[in-house]
Amino acid sequence: MVAVSTMLILRPGMLTPAAELEDDSSDEEPETKDPVQRPPVQEEAPEPSEDGSELSEEEAESKPANAAQAEGGLVKKSLKKRWFEKLLEGRREVGGCGGMVLRFDDEETEKAWVQDSLPKNMQRGAALMAGMSVGLCLHRLVFFSELLACPQMHRANNWIYDIVFAAGLLLALGGAMALTWLRPPVRRDLALQLVLGYWGLMVFFGGAFILTSVPPLCPSCLELEETVAACPAILQVPASKLDCTLQGHTACQIFMLFLLSLPFALPQLYHQPIALLWLVFYVASSIGYEMVFDDPPDNSHHSDVVFHCCLLLLSLTVGFSKKFYLEKSMRRQFIGALQQRRAMAQLYAMFRDMVPEYVIPKMLNQSAANPIADPIPTVTVLFVLIADFNQYTRKMTPKALLNFLNKYFRKMDDICRANGVTKIETVAEEYVACVGVSPADREKTHEELLKRLIKASHGILALQHLSKKHAVKFKMGMHTGEIVAGVIGEKLPRFRLFGDTINTAEPAR
Repeated sequence: MVAVSTMLILRPGMLTPAAELEDDSSDEEPETKDPVQRPPVQEEAPEPSEDGSELSEEEAESKPANAAQAEGGLVKKSLKKRWFEKLLEGRREVGGCGGMVLRFDDEETEKAWVQDSLPKNMQRGAALMAGMSVGLCLHRLVFFSELLACPQMHRANNWIYDIVFAAGLLLALGGAMALTWLRPPVRRDLALQLVLGYWGLMVFFGGAFILTSVPPLCPSCLELEETVAACPAILQVPASKLDCTLQGHTACQIFMLFLLSLPFALPQLYHQPIALLWLVFYVASSIGYEMVFDDPPDNSHHSDVVFHCCLLLLSLTVGFSKKFYLEKSMRRQFIGALQQRRAMAQLYAMFRDMVPEYVIPKMLNQSAANPIADPIPTVTVLFVLIADFNQYTRKMTPKALLNFLNKYFRKMDDICRANGVTKIETVAEEYVACVGVSPADREKTHEELLKRLIKASHGILALQHLSKKHAVKFKMGMHTGEIVAGVIGEKLPRFRLFGDTINTAEPAR
Protein backbone atom coordinates (compact mmCIF):
# COMPACT_ATOMS: atom_id res chain seq x y z
CA MET A 1 0.00 0.00 0.00
CA VAL A 2 1.26 3.44 -0.88
CA ALA A 3 1.15 5.73 2.14
CA VAL A 4 0.80 9.47 1.74
CA SER A 5 1.89 11.85 4.49
CA THR A 6 2.04 15.61 4.85
CA MET A 7 3.66 17.77 7.53
CA LEU A 8 2.66 21.39 8.02
CA ILE A 9 3.93 24.02 10.45
CA LEU A 10 1.55 26.96 10.38
CA ARG A 11 2.44 30.57 11.04
CA PRO A 12 0.17 33.61 11.34
CA GLY A 13 -0.65 35.17 8.01
CA MET A 14 -0.49 31.96 5.98
CA LEU A 15 -4.27 32.02 5.54
CA THR A 16 -6.76 34.85 5.43
CA PRO A 17 -8.48 35.38 8.81
CA ALA A 18 -11.88 33.72 9.14
CA ALA A 19 -14.90 34.62 11.22
CA GLU A 20 -15.60 32.77 14.42
CA LEU A 21 -17.46 29.51 13.95
CA GLU A 22 -20.10 30.11 16.58
CA ASP A 23 -23.01 28.75 14.55
CA ASP A 24 -21.42 25.58 13.16
CA SER A 25 -23.64 23.41 15.34
CA SER A 26 -26.89 25.08 14.34
CA ASP A 27 -29.55 23.35 12.29
CA GLU A 28 -29.44 25.93 9.48
CA GLU A 29 -27.16 25.21 6.56
CA PRO A 30 -24.33 27.76 6.50
CA GLU A 31 -23.95 29.95 3.47
CA THR A 32 -21.06 29.18 1.15
CA LYS A 33 -18.78 32.19 0.84
CA ASP A 34 -15.28 32.84 -0.37
CA PRO A 35 -12.91 32.73 2.62
CA VAL A 36 -11.11 35.79 1.30
CA GLN A 37 -14.24 37.93 1.69
CA ARG A 38 -14.78 37.05 5.35
CA PRO A 39 -14.21 39.96 7.71
CA PRO A 40 -11.51 39.56 10.34
CA VAL A 41 -12.51 38.91 13.92
CA GLN A 42 -12.59 42.09 15.96
CA GLU A 43 -10.29 42.25 18.93
CA GLU A 44 -12.14 42.23 22.21
CA ALA A 45 -11.59 44.71 24.98
CA PRO A 46 -10.49 43.40 28.37
CA GLU A 47 -13.46 42.43 30.52
CA PRO A 48 -13.77 43.81 34.05
CA SER A 49 -13.71 41.37 36.93
CA GLU A 50 -16.21 41.27 39.78
CA ASP A 51 -14.18 43.73 41.86
CA GLY A 52 -14.06 46.27 39.02
CA SER A 53 -10.47 45.65 37.94
CA GLU A 54 -9.57 44.59 34.44
CA LEU A 55 -8.95 40.92 33.81
CA SER A 56 -5.56 39.72 32.73
CA GLU A 57 -5.05 38.61 29.15
CA GLU A 58 -5.05 34.96 30.22
CA GLU A 59 -8.36 35.26 32.14
CA ALA A 60 -9.94 37.32 29.39
CA GLU A 61 -8.84 34.73 26.85
CA SER A 62 -10.54 32.03 28.92
CA LYS A 63 -13.92 33.81 28.72
CA PRO A 64 -16.32 32.98 25.86
CA ALA A 65 -15.86 35.33 22.92
CA ASN A 66 -19.50 36.26 22.89
CA ALA A 67 -21.62 35.38 25.95
CA ALA A 68 -24.87 36.10 24.16
CA GLN A 69 -24.00 33.75 21.32
CA ALA A 70 -22.87 31.09 23.77
CA GLU A 71 -26.19 31.36 25.60
CA GLY A 72 -28.02 31.23 22.30
CA GLY A 73 -26.14 28.05 21.42
CA LEU A 74 -27.34 26.45 24.64
CA VAL A 75 -30.89 27.47 23.85
CA LYS A 76 -30.62 25.91 20.38
CA LYS A 77 -29.27 22.68 21.83
CA SER A 78 -32.09 22.58 24.38
CA LEU A 79 -34.64 22.87 21.59
CA LYS A 80 -33.30 19.68 19.97
CA LYS A 81 -35.34 17.41 22.19
CA ARG A 82 -36.02 13.80 21.45
CA TRP A 83 -39.60 12.62 21.05
CA PHE A 84 -39.76 11.05 24.51
CA GLU A 85 -38.41 14.22 26.15
CA LYS A 86 -41.24 16.21 24.59
CA LEU A 87 -43.77 13.65 25.80
CA LEU A 88 -42.49 13.88 29.38
CA GLU A 89 -43.41 17.56 29.46
CA GLY A 90 -47.12 16.64 29.30
CA ARG A 91 -47.01 13.65 31.62
CA ARG A 92 -49.43 15.04 34.25
CA GLU A 93 -52.59 12.96 34.45
CA VAL A 94 -55.97 14.67 34.44
CA GLY A 95 -59.34 13.05 35.00
CA GLY A 96 -62.56 13.44 33.08
CA CYS A 97 -66.19 12.53 33.78
CA GLY A 98 -65.73 12.88 37.53
CA GLY A 99 -62.38 11.07 37.52
CA MET A 100 -63.76 8.07 35.62
CA VAL A 101 -61.59 8.76 32.56
CA LEU A 102 -57.80 9.04 32.69
CA ARG A 103 -55.75 11.05 30.24
CA PHE A 104 -52.59 13.14 30.04
CA ASP A 105 -52.93 16.92 29.86
CA ASP A 106 -50.87 17.07 26.66
CA GLU A 107 -52.47 15.78 23.46
CA GLU A 108 -49.19 14.48 22.02
CA THR A 109 -48.43 12.56 25.20
CA GLU A 110 -51.93 11.08 25.23
CA LYS A 111 -51.65 10.12 21.57
CA ALA A 112 -48.28 8.46 22.17
CA TRP A 113 -49.72 6.57 25.14
CA VAL A 114 -52.62 5.29 23.05
CA GLN A 115 -50.30 4.26 20.22
CA ASP A 116 -48.07 2.44 22.68
CA SER A 117 -50.70 0.77 24.89
CA LEU A 118 -53.54 0.05 22.47
CA PRO A 119 -51.73 -2.64 20.40
CA LYS A 120 -50.42 -4.34 23.56
CA ASN A 121 -53.83 -4.28 25.24
CA MET A 122 -55.46 -5.61 22.09
CA GLN A 123 -52.96 -8.47 22.05
CA ARG A 124 -53.85 -9.32 25.64
CA GLY A 125 -57.53 -9.00 24.84
CA ALA A 126 -57.14 -11.28 21.82
CA ALA A 127 -55.41 -13.89 24.00
CA LEU A 128 -58.30 -13.63 26.47
CA MET A 129 -60.85 -14.05 23.69
CA ALA A 130 -58.96 -17.10 22.48
CA GLY A 131 -59.40 -18.50 25.98
CA MET A 132 -63.09 -17.60 25.86
CA SER A 133 -63.53 -19.51 22.62
CA VAL A 134 -61.79 -22.54 24.12
CA GLY A 135 -64.06 -22.34 27.16
CA LEU A 136 -67.19 -22.11 25.04
CA CYS A 137 -66.02 -25.06 22.94
CA LEU A 138 -65.58 -27.14 26.10
CA HIS A 139 -69.02 -26.03 27.28
CA ARG A 140 -70.55 -27.22 24.01
CA LEU A 141 -68.67 -30.54 24.19
CA VAL A 142 -70.08 -31.19 27.65
CA PHE A 143 -73.55 -30.37 26.35
CA PHE A 144 -73.16 -32.74 23.39
CA SER A 145 -71.94 -35.52 25.70
CA GLU A 146 -75.13 -35.09 27.74
CA LEU A 147 -77.19 -35.33 24.58
CA LEU A 148 -75.52 -38.56 23.60
CA ALA A 149 -76.06 -39.96 27.08
CA CYS A 150 -79.77 -39.06 27.00
CA PRO A 151 -81.35 -40.10 23.67
CA GLN A 152 -84.77 -38.91 24.84
CA MET A 153 -83.72 -35.30 24.15
CA HIS A 154 -84.62 -35.04 20.47
CA ARG A 155 -82.71 -32.23 18.64
CA ALA A 156 -83.04 -33.31 15.04
CA ASN A 157 -83.99 -29.80 13.93
CA ASN A 158 -81.30 -28.05 15.98
CA TRP A 159 -78.11 -29.76 14.80
CA ILE A 160 -77.67 -27.18 12.04
CA TYR A 161 -77.49 -24.41 14.67
CA ASP A 162 -74.91 -26.37 16.66
CA ILE A 163 -72.72 -26.88 13.60
CA VAL A 164 -72.90 -23.20 12.59
CA PHE A 165 -72.11 -22.07 16.13
CA ALA A 166 -69.19 -24.52 16.44
CA ALA A 167 -67.78 -23.28 13.12
CA GLY A 168 -68.10 -19.71 14.37
CA LEU A 169 -66.20 -20.59 17.55
CA LEU A 170 -63.38 -22.17 15.55
CA LEU A 171 -63.13 -19.13 13.28
CA ALA A 172 -63.12 -16.83 16.30
CA LEU A 173 -60.38 -18.93 17.89
CA GLY A 174 -58.26 -18.66 14.74
CA GLY A 175 -58.80 -14.90 14.50
CA ALA A 176 -57.99 -14.36 18.18
CA MET A 177 -54.80 -16.43 17.89
CA ALA A 178 -53.76 -14.45 14.80
CA LEU A 179 -54.23 -11.16 16.66
CA THR A 180 -52.33 -12.54 19.65
CA TRP A 181 -49.24 -13.41 17.64
CA LEU A 182 -49.39 -10.30 15.46
CA ARG A 183 -46.47 -7.94 16.01
CA PRO A 184 -47.84 -4.50 16.94
CA PRO A 185 -46.47 -1.37 15.21
CA VAL A 186 -44.18 1.00 17.09
CA ARG A 187 -45.68 4.45 17.78
CA ARG A 188 -48.06 4.14 14.84
CA ASP A 189 -51.80 3.83 14.45
CA LEU A 190 -53.20 0.35 13.94
CA ALA A 191 -54.42 -0.76 10.55
CA LEU A 192 -58.15 -0.46 10.02
CA GLN A 193 -58.61 -4.17 9.23
CA LEU A 194 -57.00 -5.13 12.55
CA VAL A 195 -59.28 -2.80 14.50
CA LEU A 196 -62.37 -4.07 12.67
CA GLY A 197 -61.30 -7.68 13.23
CA TYR A 198 -60.78 -7.12 16.95
CA TRP A 199 -64.11 -5.43 17.54
CA GLY A 200 -65.82 -8.04 15.35
CA LEU A 201 -64.54 -10.68 17.77
CA MET A 202 -65.79 -8.64 20.72
CA VAL A 203 -69.29 -8.44 19.21
CA PHE A 204 -69.25 -12.17 18.45
CA PHE A 205 -68.34 -13.19 21.99
CA GLY A 206 -70.78 -10.70 23.50
CA GLY A 207 -73.56 -12.48 21.63
CA ALA A 208 -72.12 -15.99 21.97
CA PHE A 209 -72.38 -16.02 25.76
CA ILE A 210 -76.08 -15.19 25.53
CA LEU A 211 -76.83 -17.58 22.67
CA THR A 212 -75.39 -20.58 24.53
CA SER A 213 -78.03 -20.11 27.28
CA VAL A 214 -81.17 -19.96 25.11
CA PRO A 215 -82.76 -22.21 22.50
CA PRO A 216 -81.97 -23.48 19.96
CA LEU A 217 -78.46 -24.01 21.39
CA CYS A 218 -79.89 -25.37 24.64
CA PRO A 219 -83.22 -26.98 25.53
CA SER A 220 -86.08 -24.78 26.64
CA CYS A 221 -87.48 -25.07 30.15
CA LEU A 222 -90.51 -26.94 28.79
CA GLU A 223 -88.29 -29.52 27.04
CA LEU A 224 -86.14 -29.87 30.11
CA GLU A 225 -89.20 -30.46 32.31
CA GLU A 226 -90.55 -33.10 29.95
CA THR A 227 -87.32 -35.13 29.72
CA VAL A 228 -85.93 -34.77 33.26
CA ALA A 229 -87.81 -37.89 34.35
CA ALA A 230 -86.21 -39.94 31.53
CA CYS A 231 -82.64 -38.91 32.40
CA PRO A 232 -82.63 -37.74 36.03
CA ALA A 233 -78.90 -38.34 36.52
CA ILE A 234 -78.06 -35.92 33.72
CA LEU A 235 -80.90 -33.38 33.70
CA GLN A 236 -81.77 -33.08 37.37
CA VAL A 237 -79.01 -30.58 38.10
CA PRO A 238 -79.70 -28.33 35.05
CA ALA A 239 -83.40 -28.39 35.89
CA SER A 240 -82.78 -27.39 39.50
CA LYS A 241 -80.47 -24.55 38.42
CA LEU A 242 -82.93 -23.37 35.76
CA ASP A 243 -80.25 -23.73 33.06
CA CYS A 244 -82.82 -23.09 30.38
CA THR A 245 -83.20 -19.29 30.55
CA LEU A 246 -80.95 -16.24 30.84
CA GLN A 247 -81.83 -16.11 34.54
CA GLY A 248 -80.42 -19.57 35.24
CA HIS A 249 -77.76 -20.03 37.87
CA THR A 250 -75.10 -21.23 35.44
CA ALA A 251 -75.92 -18.49 32.92
CA CYS A 252 -75.70 -15.79 35.59
CA GLN A 253 -72.32 -17.07 36.76
CA ILE A 254 -71.04 -17.17 33.18
CA PHE A 255 -72.22 -13.59 32.58
CA MET A 256 -70.59 -12.38 35.81
CA LEU A 257 -67.33 -14.02 34.78
CA PHE A 258 -67.64 -12.41 31.36
CA LEU A 259 -68.10 -8.93 32.87
CA LEU A 260 -65.17 -9.44 35.25
CA SER A 261 -62.94 -10.39 32.33
CA LEU A 262 -63.96 -7.40 30.19
CA PRO A 263 -61.35 -5.05 31.79
CA PHE A 264 -58.69 -7.21 30.13
CA ALA A 265 -60.59 -7.64 26.86
CA LEU A 266 -61.51 -3.97 26.33
CA PRO A 267 -58.27 -2.20 25.37
CA GLN A 268 -58.68 1.16 27.09
CA LEU A 269 -60.58 2.59 30.04
CA TYR A 270 -62.77 4.73 27.82
CA HIS A 271 -64.05 1.54 26.17
CA GLN A 272 -65.71 0.38 29.41
CA PRO A 273 -69.15 1.91 28.57
CA ILE A 274 -69.40 -0.85 25.96
CA ALA A 275 -70.04 -3.21 28.89
CA LEU A 276 -73.12 -1.14 29.74
CA LEU A 277 -74.36 -1.66 26.19
CA TRP A 278 -73.93 -5.40 26.65
CA LEU A 279 -75.93 -5.21 29.89
CA VAL A 280 -78.73 -3.43 28.01
CA PHE A 281 -78.52 -6.16 25.37
CA TYR A 282 -78.86 -8.77 28.13
CA VAL A 283 -82.02 -7.15 29.50
CA ALA A 284 -83.49 -6.86 26.00
CA SER A 285 -82.65 -10.52 25.31
CA SER A 286 -84.31 -11.60 28.56
CA ILE A 287 -87.48 -9.72 27.71
CA GLY A 288 -87.45 -11.02 24.15
CA TYR A 289 -86.97 -14.60 25.37
CA GLU A 290 -90.04 -14.45 27.58
CA MET A 291 -92.04 -12.89 24.74
CA VAL A 292 -91.11 -15.72 22.35
CA PHE A 293 -91.43 -18.57 24.86
CA ASP A 294 -94.61 -17.41 26.57
CA ASP A 295 -95.56 -20.78 27.98
CA PRO A 296 -94.73 -21.73 31.55
CA PRO A 297 -92.24 -22.47 32.93
CA ASP A 298 -90.18 -20.40 30.38
CA ASN A 299 -92.01 -17.16 31.18
CA SER A 300 -91.99 -17.59 34.93
CA HIS A 301 -88.55 -16.11 35.67
CA HIS A 302 -89.11 -12.45 34.78
CA SER A 303 -89.00 -11.53 38.46
CA ASP A 304 -85.31 -12.56 38.55
CA VAL A 305 -84.28 -10.11 35.82
CA VAL A 306 -83.93 -7.15 38.20
CA PHE A 307 -81.98 -9.16 40.76
CA HIS A 308 -79.62 -10.56 38.12
CA CYS A 309 -79.15 -7.09 36.60
CA CYS A 310 -78.04 -5.83 40.01
CA LEU A 311 -75.55 -8.68 40.31
CA LEU A 312 -74.22 -8.04 36.82
CA LEU A 313 -74.02 -4.31 37.49
CA LEU A 314 -72.03 -5.03 40.63
CA SER A 315 -69.69 -7.22 38.60
CA LEU A 316 -69.38 -4.43 36.04
CA THR A 317 -68.46 -1.95 38.80
CA VAL A 318 -65.78 -4.29 40.13
CA GLY A 319 -64.46 -4.76 36.61
CA PHE A 320 -64.39 -1.01 35.99
CA SER A 321 -62.43 -0.37 39.20
CA LYS A 322 -59.95 -3.06 38.17
CA LYS A 323 -59.56 -1.46 34.77
CA PHE A 324 -59.19 2.01 36.30
CA TYR A 325 -56.31 1.06 38.56
CA LEU A 326 -54.79 -1.19 35.91
CA GLU A 327 -54.66 1.63 33.38
CA LYS A 328 -53.42 4.09 35.98
CA SER A 329 -50.56 1.72 36.78
CA MET A 330 -49.82 1.22 33.07
CA ARG A 331 -49.71 4.98 32.52
CA ARG A 332 -47.18 5.33 35.31
CA GLN A 333 -45.14 2.52 33.80
CA PHE A 334 -45.30 4.34 30.46
CA ILE A 335 -43.94 7.54 32.03
CA GLY A 336 -41.33 5.52 33.91
CA ALA A 337 -40.23 3.90 30.66
CA LEU A 338 -39.91 7.35 29.05
CA GLN A 339 -37.85 8.60 31.99
CA GLN A 340 -35.63 5.54 31.81
CA ARG A 341 -35.25 6.06 28.08
CA ARG A 342 -34.27 9.68 28.66
CA ALA A 343 -31.67 8.63 31.23
CA MET A 344 -30.31 5.98 28.85
CA ALA A 345 -30.20 8.55 26.05
CA GLN A 346 -28.13 10.84 28.24
CA LEU A 347 -25.75 7.99 29.06
CA TYR A 348 -25.60 7.08 25.38
CA ALA A 349 -24.80 10.72 24.54
CA MET A 350 -21.97 10.63 27.07
CA PHE A 351 -20.61 7.45 25.51
CA ARG A 352 -20.94 8.99 22.06
CA ASP A 353 -18.78 11.92 23.18
CA MET A 354 -16.16 9.52 24.53
CA VAL A 355 -15.92 7.04 21.67
CA PRO A 356 -17.21 6.80 18.07
CA GLU A 357 -20.86 5.81 17.96
CA TYR A 358 -20.36 2.53 16.13
CA VAL A 359 -18.15 1.25 18.97
CA ILE A 360 -20.82 1.66 21.69
CA PRO A 361 -22.78 -1.57 20.92
CA LYS A 362 -19.49 -3.48 20.83
CA MET A 363 -18.47 -2.02 24.19
CA LEU A 364 -21.75 -3.10 25.79
CA ASN A 365 -21.11 -6.68 24.65
CA GLN A 366 -17.37 -6.63 25.17
CA SER A 367 -15.67 -9.38 27.14
CA ALA A 368 -12.10 -9.78 28.30
CA ALA A 369 -11.67 -12.78 26.03
CA ASN A 370 -12.78 -10.84 22.93
CA PRO A 371 -11.37 -7.29 23.05
CA ILE A 372 -12.35 -4.73 20.44
CA ALA A 373 -9.60 -4.62 17.81
CA ASP A 374 -10.64 -3.78 14.24
CA PRO A 375 -7.93 -3.76 11.56
CA ILE A 376 -8.75 -1.11 8.94
CA PRO A 377 -6.69 -1.00 5.73
CA THR A 378 -7.09 2.67 4.75
CA VAL A 379 -7.42 5.49 7.26
CA THR A 380 -6.20 9.07 7.13
CA VAL A 381 -5.19 10.44 10.53
CA LEU A 382 -5.04 14.17 11.34
CA PHE A 383 -2.89 15.46 14.19
CA VAL A 384 -3.21 19.06 15.39
CA LEU A 385 -0.68 20.33 17.91
CA ILE A 386 -0.61 23.76 19.57
CA ALA A 387 2.93 24.99 18.95
CA ASP A 388 5.02 26.38 21.83
CA PHE A 389 2.46 25.25 24.35
CA ASN A 390 4.87 25.63 27.25
CA GLN A 391 4.70 29.42 26.99
CA TYR A 392 0.97 29.28 27.74
CA THR A 393 1.51 27.02 30.73
CA ARG A 394 3.95 29.55 32.20
CA LYS A 395 1.72 32.58 31.66
CA MET A 396 -1.75 31.24 32.49
CA THR A 397 -3.32 29.97 35.65
CA PRO A 398 -4.45 26.31 35.53
CA LYS A 399 -8.11 27.33 35.23
CA ALA A 400 -7.39 29.81 32.46
CA LEU A 401 -5.23 27.25 30.67
CA LEU A 402 -8.01 24.65 30.71
CA ASN A 403 -10.51 27.21 29.44
CA PHE A 404 -8.05 28.16 26.71
CA LEU A 405 -7.75 24.53 25.57
CA ASN A 406 -11.48 23.93 25.80
CA LYS A 407 -12.16 27.00 23.70
CA TYR A 408 -10.09 25.72 20.78
CA PHE A 409 -10.88 22.04 21.12
CA ARG A 410 -14.63 22.70 21.21
CA LYS A 411 -14.28 24.67 17.99
CA MET A 412 -12.37 21.77 16.48
CA ASP A 413 -15.12 19.39 17.64
CA ASP A 414 -17.75 21.50 15.89
CA ILE A 415 -15.69 21.64 12.69
CA CYS A 416 -15.10 17.87 12.68
CA ARG A 417 -18.76 17.16 13.38
CA ALA A 418 -19.87 19.47 10.59
CA ASN A 419 -17.56 17.75 8.09
CA GLY A 420 -18.14 14.16 9.14
CA VAL A 421 -14.67 13.67 10.64
CA THR A 422 -14.28 11.24 13.56
CA LYS A 423 -12.60 12.66 16.63
CA ILE A 424 -10.27 10.19 18.32
CA GLU A 425 -8.84 11.91 21.39
CA THR A 426 -7.18 14.96 22.92
CA VAL A 427 -3.91 14.54 24.81
CA ALA A 428 -2.63 17.70 26.48
CA GLU A 429 -2.22 20.15 23.57
CA GLU A 430 -2.77 17.51 20.85
CA TYR A 431 -6.01 16.93 18.96
CA VAL A 432 -6.40 13.72 16.94
CA ALA A 433 -9.09 13.00 14.34
CA CYS A 434 -9.42 10.74 11.31
CA VAL A 435 -11.59 9.61 8.42
CA GLY A 436 -12.19 6.06 7.26
CA VAL A 437 -12.53 4.39 10.64
CA SER A 438 -16.33 4.27 10.97
CA PRO A 439 -18.42 1.73 9.01
CA ALA A 440 -20.18 4.57 7.19
CA ASP A 441 -16.82 5.93 6.00
CA ARG A 442 -15.72 2.54 4.73
CA GLU A 443 -18.62 2.46 2.30
CA LYS A 444 -17.35 5.61 0.55
CA THR A 445 -14.31 6.28 -1.59
CA HIS A 446 -11.26 7.53 0.26
CA GLU A 447 -11.01 10.47 -2.13
CA GLU A 448 -14.33 11.75 -0.82
CA LEU A 449 -13.20 11.23 2.77
CA LEU A 450 -9.96 13.15 2.13
CA LYS A 451 -11.94 16.09 0.77
CA ARG A 452 -13.91 16.22 4.01
CA LEU A 453 -10.79 15.98 6.13
CA ILE A 454 -8.97 18.69 4.18
CA LYS A 455 -12.02 20.93 4.43
CA ALA A 456 -12.05 20.38 8.19
CA SER A 457 -8.31 21.09 8.40
CA HIS A 458 -8.83 24.45 6.65
CA GLY A 459 -11.47 25.31 9.21
CA ILE A 460 -9.11 24.34 12.03
CA LEU A 461 -6.32 26.44 10.53
CA ALA A 462 -8.63 29.44 10.55
CA LEU A 463 -8.86 29.10 14.34
CA GLN A 464 -5.30 30.46 14.58
CA HIS A 465 -6.84 33.89 14.05
CA LEU A 466 -9.62 33.37 16.57
CA SER A 467 -8.03 35.96 18.82
CA LYS A 468 -5.20 38.39 18.22
CA LYS A 469 -4.26 38.61 21.89
CA HIS A 470 -2.27 35.41 21.56
CA ALA A 471 -0.63 34.44 18.30
CA VAL A 472 -1.65 30.79 18.34
CA LYS A 473 0.18 28.53 15.93
CA PHE A 474 -0.79 25.00 15.01
CA LYS A 475 1.37 22.14 13.84
CA MET A 476 -0.62 19.77 11.70
CA GLY A 477 0.24 16.36 10.34
CA MET A 478 -1.64 13.89 8.14
CA HIS A 479 -0.90 10.38 7.03
CA THR A 480 -2.82 7.65 5.20
CA GLY A 481 -2.28 3.99 5.90
CA GLU A 482 -3.54 0.99 7.81
CA ILE A 483 -4.32 1.02 11.50
CA VAL A 484 -5.93 -1.08 14.21
CA ALA A 485 -8.82 0.59 16.05
CA GLY A 486 -9.63 -0.69 19.52
CA VAL A 487 -10.85 0.12 23.01
CA ILE A 488 -8.43 0.01 25.93
CA GLY A 489 -9.65 -0.76 29.43
CA GLU A 490 -13.02 -1.49 30.99
CA LYS A 491 -12.92 1.31 33.56
CA LEU A 492 -12.59 4.71 31.86
CA PRO A 493 -12.27 3.04 28.45
CA ARG A 494 -10.47 4.87 25.64
CA PHE A 495 -10.78 4.44 21.91
CA ARG A 496 -7.32 4.36 20.39
CA LEU A 497 -5.65 3.87 17.01
CA PHE A 498 -2.50 1.76 16.72
CA GLY A 499 0.07 1.42 13.95
CA ASP A 500 2.87 3.17 12.09
CA THR A 501 0.32 5.48 10.47
CA ILE A 502 -0.19 7.18 13.84
CA ASN A 503 3.52 7.62 14.45
CA THR A 504 4.08 9.10 10.99
CA ALA A 505 1.20 11.55 11.24
CA GLU A 506 2.17 12.98 14.63
CA PRO A 507 3.89 16.37 14.08
CA ALA A 508 6.08 16.01 17.20
CA ARG A 509 7.77 12.96 15.59
